[in-house]
Amino acid sequence: MGDKAPAPLRVLFIGNSQVNCVCDIAAIVTTLSRSAPASVQPIETDEVVVGGAGLEMLWKHGMARKRIEAGSWDWVVANELIYSYGATTARFREYARKFNERAAKAGARMMYFATGEIESARLKPGAMYE
Repeated sequence: MGDKAPAPLRVLFIGNSQVNCVCDIAAIVTTLSRSAPASVQPIETDEVVVGGAGLEMLWKHGMARKRIEAGSWDWVVANELIYSYGATTARFREYARKFNERAAKAGARMMYFATGEIESARLKPGAMYE
């Protein structure tokens, strides 16, 4: 009788409010997954969001680390504000490495995406795209 549905891919999103306030990325991914044919691996998501946080703050806050350790995640997707570390990437690399090690130990792979300041990216009234 029918093929058994594939086990869901589990994805944990960690980051700042741009993960769920600007647009709820985890909810969008879950909704898109549900619209796929039954033969396609579904995606289950969850999130740990700390307003204004970069990787360093997320690490020190501790909740993201606990969720990584507690869940059987396939992927951990980490959001970073591109201006969080100024002109140096050393601290970003330090905390990215820490999260990567924690995720790998829990059996998950890491993916990072950066967002900039959204206010400065908005067009002024009457401005044209170039």
